[in-house]
Amino acid sequence: MKKGFTLSEVLVTLTVIGIIAAITIPSIAINFHRHVQYVAFMKMYSTLSSVMELAQADHKKPNRWTFDPNNRTQVLRDNIYPYLNIAQICEAQGNEKCVDYMITALSGGESANASIFMQGGGHTVFLDDGTILATYCNLSIDGGVKVITFIFDTNGDKKPNTAGRDIFVMDYTADENGKWGFLLDGDTYGAQNCNPSDPDSTGEGCPSRLIDEGKMNY
Repeated sequence: MKKGFTLSEVLVTLTVIGIIAAITIPSIAINFHRHVQYVAFMKMYSTLSSVMELAQADHKKPNRWTFDPNNRTQVLRDNIYPYLNIAQICEAQGNEKCVDYMITALSGGESANASIFMQGGGHTVFLDDGTILATYCNLSIDGGVKVITFIFDTNGDKKPNTAGRDIFVMDYTADENGKWGFLLDGDTYGAQNCNPSDPDSTGEGCPSRLIDEGKMNY
């Protein structure tokens, strides 16, 4: 009666296992990283949603906030920053840089330095969990805030530094009924603008797609 395996049988088995591993492990790793990125986005989305609810409860709707065009970060310091767990506020001005790394487009094409979007001067903060957040307000015709743009990198300057994966842009504004919330539709922020195979997809629609699909499926 035959006992055990021959050397050739063991080698064949190991070869098959190696082939299967080579095929499946990269896919598992990709899916794991996408899940981590999805969870990080949802955490920040939830944080900002809560922050804006608290801010409005204490300071009324953003269009009622005092906005000084000559001191554009004061509205952030008064109405938003108190509700964030901030480790540092970047006060860099002019050519100074709070952050200095390249951001890649969702399609893997053009890239630009993060300092272009996160310019400091009080607009950029580093949160306790490592998130980098830049916030900008646009003035409404009645002197209050019309749109609040949040740009955030969920894992700081760590890779992939890619729009729609760890870097996101979201606009917070009022709808036609005066209800404030994040803009998740339209040509810019609709889910259709989150397609890595489309060179024209800038990634602004990825928050909408992530919220709709409940995972990073791209």
